[in-house]
Amino acid sequence: MVAHRFHQYQVVGRALPTPGDEQPKIYRMKLWATNEVRAKSKFW
Repeated sequence: MVAHRFHQYQVVGRALPTPGDEQPKIYRMKLWATNEVRAKSKFW
């Protein structure tokens, strides 16, 4: 059996600026995942 090693990642992101909202809110999420790609996929 293969042991999955989880690491803690911090993913930060925001929506694209628009004329109506030039400063969209920034979101930060701390989570556990097996790699960086999986951590980013859980963000959105």
